[in-house]
Amino acid sequence: MTRLLLDGEGDDLRCRGVEYRDSSGNHKSVEANKDTILSAGAVGSPHILMLSGIGCRRELEAAGIPCRLDSPHAGKHLKDHYQVPMAFPAAGIGVALAELGLSAGPDALRGPDGPLPESLIRNYPE
Repeated sequence: MTRLLLDGEGDDLRCRGVEYRDSSGNHKSVEANKDTILSAGAVGSPHILMLSGIGCRRELEAAGIPCRLDSPHAGKHLKDHYQVPMAFPAAGIGVALAELGLSAGPDALRGPDGPLPESLIRNYPE
């Protein structure tokens, strides 16, 4: 998605659809019959809002984007959840995290890129 398609001004501003690029890079748009839900993550959602003209007026105009709604907090105070634990019952006993690490093999665990040292033998200076 490249931006929201907006109608109106101020408190009457409404989103009527979205603009996006297809696989060939052409700009296309789709209009909503009722509601438009923007769900592009903690970074992507404010980015799309700002590309659409919703954000801090001074910053938008400095970037050459006409301000449709001055909202100074859009794009600020971002927090992303990199890992969300999920637990649910499933058939079988499952696989322990340690087993997953072992199945990756010693090359994945040891060496300069792995979480373990290259050798179990420590070389202490004499």
